[in-house]
Amino acid sequence: MLNGFFNFVASNAEIIIAFTAVVSTIVFSLLQQKHNKNSVMPVLSYTYSNYDNEIAVGFYNSGEGSMIIDSLHITIEDEKKEWNSFWSCFSEVLEKDDAELIHGYYERKNTRFPPPKKHSVSPDNGHSLILFKLKNELSADDFDKNGNLKDEHLMRAIAKITETLSKISVQIIYYDIYGKTYGAKANEKIRVSDMLDMRYTEYLNFNDCRPPCATSPTCPTRSGGVCPCGRR
Repeated sequence: MLNGFFNFVASNAEIIIAFTAVVSTIVFSLLQQKHNKNSVMPVLSYTYSNYDNEIAVGFYNSGEGSMIIDSLHITIEDEKKEWNSFWSCFSEVLEKDDAELIHGYYERKNTRFPPPKKHSVSPDNGHSLILFKLKNELSADDFDKNGNLKDEHLMRAIAKITETLSKISVQIIYYDIYGKTYGAKANEKIRVSDMLDMRYTEYLNFNDCRPPCATSPTCPTRSGGVCPCGRR
């Protein structure tokens, strides 16, 4: 029996070698193709800052290949509506008085979103793309000797910002250079509260007045009156 097998192999050696070469080439080609796709796979990673002088949410591409943005989807708790930018969502759900309070302290920084269709994000080069950013130029005079903020109105502004952001979820759908789509699954939606903690929550109900600033001309302290909360 073995002799018959060896005779078959010997008489068909060229065919067997050729067949083996073809199979090896196909297997190698498939493995190489898989390697090539993995080597250019983009990976979405989020970044954030949550400080007294800056509150921001952004993302970057931590993969090896270009990330081509398809769409950005912003949703908020108990709302069926969907937005395509943080600002449009944040501004719409924020109450007018809260918006005036926040903009009395913080300057909105421009972002690049919503992006143009098929916007390409290169692999991380040390820079993130900002989705949302508020900036406040604080100085040492804004803090007490223990490093705590003095202004209770500012603490309430931070509380309202982080409370609103904590309700927001973001989903970025993108694809690689081969056209494979990422981020579209339901479990790929990220809640901002998973990244950014609420702060100064004890000041959320500190809401009977506004800061004496140009954006709040009705604040009684501007005309020598007493703030309704009695603390200023």
